[in-house]
Amino acid sequence: MELSWGQYGQFPELSQLFSTFARGRLLPQRATHYEAALEERLDERTRVRLEFYDRQDRDILARPALEPRVIGAGVIPSSPIGPWLNSQRGYARGVQVFLQRRTANGFTGWISYAYGRTMVSDGDLQLKFPSDYDQRHTFNVYASRRLRPTVNLSGRFTYGSGMPLPGFYRLVPGGYAVSQNRNGLRAPAYQRADLRLNKAFVHQKYTATLFGEIVNLTNHTNRDFDSPGPYDVNTGRTYPTFFSMFPILPSAGMVFEF
Repeated sequence: MELSWGQYGQFPELSQLFSTFARGRLLPQRATHYEAALEERLDERTRVRLEFYDRQDRDILARPALEPRVIGAGVIPSSPIGPWLNSQRGYARGVQVFLQRRTANGFTGWISYAYGRTMVSDGDLQLKFPSDYDQRHTFNVYASRRLRPTVNLSGRFTYGSGMPLPGFYRLVPGGYAVSQNRNGLRAPAYQRADLRLNKAFVHQKYTATLFGEIVNLTNHTNRDFDSPGPYDVNTGRTYPTFFSMFPILPSAGMVFEF
């Protein structure tokens, strides 16, 4: 069993301290961490681990006036000169379970699942909303098998539920509009599967490893938020931009170790 606790501080960057948008004294951001973990060896090669964490944040820096939002029946436009404020506080809580097996020549791998919840309250906006990096579900699997003494096959699969689109967005027919709730929409889930085959050539003075790899084996389109884009203060329509990560990506190479 492991228990840990810590207090941390992060001072504003120089670009924030001496910014024209820093109209008052900026405080350091503070965080208090708590963590507990239980680990059990099931046999000589297998272990399972369960972790819990809680982080309390305060005096988080933000520019709440920078983003357009809806109040009542009208759109409040963004303010390019919105000041830096220590206006936010929040928490991050979650749990992770991890199962691992290790062998020299047989099957090696691990599997993990994590659930997390990260919420923020902004005193200036008087709003509570998920953090920009709030990812509720994360699942990972890695497996490796030595087929021959010098040949190894490995694969990995990763899944992560979508994180919020940072800003005040809501879906409307044909696109997006400014909303009164922050981070109410989320990006699609992230999925990626990789496969790799290694062949080692062992010599007295060096080892050469020839590898072939396919990244994003299923050619899944992972799309994420890029930038806010323009908006229309009269209609409330907004046009955020998105980007797609790399498609299926085969590669081959050789690594020399002396």
